[in-house]
Amino acid sequence: MDFGVSPFLPPKLTLRVGETGHRPNRLTGVNTEGLERSINLDLICLKEETQSVQSEADESGSEAYYAPGVEPDLRFLTALAAGSDTFSASVASKAGYKLNYVLPAPRTQYVEWQGFSPEEKADFDRLWNAKNGVGARMEL
Repeated sequence: MDFGVSPFLPPKLTLRVGETGHRPNRLTGVNTEGLERSINLDLICLKEETQSVQSEADESGSEAYYAPGVEPDLRFLTALAAGSDTFSASVASKAGYKLNYVLPAPRTQYVEWQGFSPEEKADFDRLWNAKNGVGARMEL
């Protein structure tokens, strides 16, 4: 047995960003293009900082706190309510984040509680059912 080798296996670096916000009726008059740019810029800055931490781990080799040589896992957590939740999830997906959905009830009940308009329901379904870029779906 080699006591000079650490049994510690460093974890994969993961960044989770959570979002919750306003319903569509509270977003009237909002410059959505400007909002999209701002959210995207924030997510890109967080992504770059996370990649910087990963680069330091890569340079540290076996002394790293995070698994060296592995791309960081970027995740965006939301309940997919109509309005800022679905809007921000779409932006995060384009920025390269895996989407994680946590609903406070079973999906059918949650959709009923939300009272989605047909357009809002279509946005919800598009994001919920996406084949790529979804890391986890959880219904409580």
